[in-house]
Amino acid sequence: MLKKLIEKRDHFREEVSRNPNAYWGRRLIIFLLIVGLMLFYLVRVFDLNDTKHSEQVFQAYYKLPKNTVDVVYTGSSAAYRYYSPYMAWAETGITSFDLNSASQPIILQEPIINEALKTQKPKVIVIEVRNILKIPDSMTDTAIRRVTDAMHWSRNRNAAIRKALKYYRYSNSYDAETLDKVSYYFPFLKYHGRWNDDIHLSDWKAVTKQNAYMGQVVDSALSWVVDDVKVRQYDDYTELNSIQKKTILDLLNYCDRLTKRSNVKILFVSSPFSGSKEEYGLINSTEKMITGRGYTFLNFNDRKSGLAKAIDVNQNTDFCDERHANIIGMTKFSNYMSRYLQQHYNLKDHRNDTGSAYDTWRSKSESFYTTISLWARSAGYDAVNLLQQRKTDSAEIQKTNRLIQKLLSHVPEPDMEMDEG
Repeated sequence: MLKKLIEKRDHFREEVSRNPNAYWGRRLIIFLLIVGLMLFYLVRVFDLNDTKHSEQVFQAYYKLPKNTVDVVYTGSSAAYRYYSPYMAWAETGITSFDLNSASQPIILQEPIINEALKTQKPKVIVIEVRNILKIPDSMTDTAIRRVTDAMHWSRNRNAAIRKALKYYRYSNSYDAETLDKVSYYFPFLKYHGRWNDDIHLSDWKAVTKQNAYMGQVVDSALSWVVDDVKVRQYDDYTELNSIQKKTILDLLNYCDRLTKRSNVKILFVSSPFSGSKEEYGLINSTEKMITGRGYTFLNFNDRKSGLAKAIDVNQNTDFCDERHANIIGMTKFSNYMSRYLQQHYNLKDHRNDTGSAYDTWRSKSESFYTTISLWARSAGYDAVNLLQQRKTDSAEIQKTNRLIQKLLSHVPEPDMEMDEG
């Protein structure tokens, strides 16, 4: 036995002396692989502690069956607080996903869309543009990291970081002396201190939960009813600043290139909200730039469009705060948007399609409606009370009641029976 070991040792030494470059080359490759795996692990453990949303959204998107999504909906909270993929499924049978994050910078739409196209071939990409109002100040460290930390390591992620940092210098929060550019590529350099602060066992597992609602945020804010939200209709224009103009131009140039090389369609949207005349004017100026390049823009705060009337916006029942919809407003918006998308882009109704991908949509849709049923009842109760206090016409109250009942009709029967018992 000892003799064999000595022979193997001598043979190994002979091989190394004969071809030392190959030997050390293999060791270098193994070393680099180990370092790469360690870096990947550290990035997953020590990143932005955004457990509520963005990483879970991107992780859920990556796990979707390939080429099963008709619509990718990008944007900030103005996307996930208004558009519900499961409500769209229930209304029209289209498959869609909210690939969004809170305060998502518009300048990152290009890398976000590129990331989306790696695993899906959507027929339509919807871009919510309301965050143009905050440029350049919406470019904060946290807003950038919500996107870049959530992406898989790739050239596209690196491009997103470079693009973000290029624009970040225009923001009031930018500080060249304290900015650590390298930490955007390796987040653990910034967040390594979490081990002594707020890191948990789940972080060490380096496994991110998946958003269960196709990117939509589902929480108690759906049930909040804030009355007398002034959603105005404004037709005048406010001059965009130079950074806002450049942001829109860069995005439009990208959309031109994208639509030339693929069949994907681009739709721009600004959802209804309570804002100032200046803000509405900025949205109108953005719309003018976008439509001037031949793209469709749905502006729900433009009187001429009639869109607020089309979705029947009610300032007393449809909002959880001045900038976001509750479950009533979300239902109106999602139903309208899903019908618009299906009719204008010839999207298929998949509700009767067979196959595991669509079976998942059916089962998860039922789970979604079961989850929101309590909040739907709460919002409906508060909304009707507010309307009654304001001595609103009974027809308006009946409309609200019908909307809530339609929502609850999607809850599976067993859950309804248990709830009533």
